[in-house]
Amino acid sequence: MMILYRLSLFIYRLAIAIASIWNEKARRWMALRKKQKQSLEESIPKPGRNFRIWMHVASMGEFEQGRPLLEQLKAAHPDISIWVSFFSPSGYDRVNEVFIDRKLVLPLDSPGQARSFLGRVAPDLVIFVKYEFWFYFLKEAIKQGIPVLFISAILRKKHWFFHPLFSQMKNTLKQVDHFFVQDEASAQILARHGITQVTISGDTRIDRVTALPNSDADFSAIEEILPTPVDIVCGSIWPSDAAIILPVLKSRGISGIIAPHEISTSFNRDLKRALGKHCLLYSELEHFDATRDTMPRILILDTIGLLSRIYRLGKCAYIGGGF
Repeated sequence: MMILYRLSLFIYRLAIAIASIWNEKARRWMALRKKQKQSLEESIPKPGRNFRIWMHVASMGEFEQGRPLLEQLKAAHPDISIWVSFFSPSGYDRVNEVFIDRKLVLPLDSPGQARSFLGRVAPDLVIFVKYEFWFYFLKEAIKQGIPVLFISAILRKKHWFFHPLFSQMKNTLKQVDHFFVQDEASAQILARHGITQVTISGDTRIDRVTALPNSDADFSAIEEILPTPVDIVCGSIWPSDAAIILPVLKSRGISGIIAPHEISTSFNRDLKRALGKHCLLYSELEHFDATRDTMPRILILDTIGLLSRIYRLGKCAYIGGGF
């Protein structure tokens, strides 16, 4: 019954194509895959190259889970080659780490796409993070004899591939070399389905979070114009969060830093308009003149890669999505 799986992917692809008419993220999703298809077709694996690891993540959050492992591997074996693929364009656009040798987007799952992609990437080890269960990519990697690992995996009783209709997927999961799962419940679910190559290793995202306070960060440009620590740092803000938070920030004279969940010019413009003259975009810092311009109380991060370290500049934090 994998025909249902392929049908769902076809419908998803069609929905993305339709949405791309007006949705910037959907257009980016399609454009990245079209561009990559051309570049991979020109990429022919060379014999005698370094050991290559391909890790696939959904987006930025999952990359942060995989990152501690990749950093440790690179530190222990500097000659290895690390390729990371993303499903979401937002994750792809935000990550530019020096230890990554090549950044990719994952084509939509199909037998042909899996053969072509793996043939060009030619990994020596495949790592999937959390819940990236793609049937044809898994099946092709196993068929080619490439070791496959899952890290920080989370399993649910109602995952589609545990349904009797999708026994092919469950049989494929049984051939995965090892699952490193986040909790006992996930291990028990896998054991119930005859999958025992499992280790409970916890969430690697915690390793990343605990390392952040010791990471280097220079925020002198921000500290020159904002009274730090600011009253609040609002991270990954959605429009529904903004509708509640912004009136409070404006009416009570609170100082803060706001990081939108999606870096969108229109959303940034709306935020700045709502907060008035005491608000500044991070991209405007370079041209800010304290002798001429109004000193801001609120800074909007219209850039990527800073939020995880910038929480340290606040007295308290709000994590987006709560409203």
